[in-house]
Amino acid sequence: DSQNFPRSLLNIYTDKISVDNFIYNIKKYSLITNESSQSFLGQTISLHRDTQAITLEYLLSLMSKKKRSRMLQNISKALEKYTDEIIASEDLSKLQSFVTHCEAFLTHEDLLNTPTTNAMSADLGSIYYFLGYYKEGKKLLESCIVIFDKYKYRERLFKSLMYLGKIYVET
Repeated sequence: DSQNFPRSLLNIYTDKISVDNFIYNIKKYSLITNESSQSFLGQTISLHRDTQAITLEYLLSLMSKKKRSRMLQNISKALEKYTDEIIASEDLSKLQSFVTHCEAFLTHEDLLNTPTTNAMSADLGSIYYFLGYYKEGKKLLESCIVIFDKYKYRERLFKSLMYLGKIYVET
């Protein structure tokens, strides 16, 4: 379920004016099923799942494979930054609600390349650690460190090893 999408994540991906314009237009065409200001999540928006699927399909048809790959890498970087922010805030409610977004992103295997999938899996593994889902976190992080080492993503490798070490200590 990718409902209750945090506006703060959109603000990480692009500038505030673009986010405001995007929200204005999806409201204008009645594409938002819900907009709320839940205290623990901040402002969120929700789109019907069918609308999300149709929009994704349409947008992908407009992009070349290269542009699509670049866009997905940028989304992945925004998700990583947002993950780092909510982990730093130690806000378990936000972490719990963000799990569904990470899992939904990873269901698009056909669109994601190995580094992007691995980066999001590592973020999800880190979130699982904070939520106490050690078995799930360990499985994801162990598979990620092999890929990070292969592709020489040192910063990601070290971060994943840190969380994996914390899981080993806890279990």
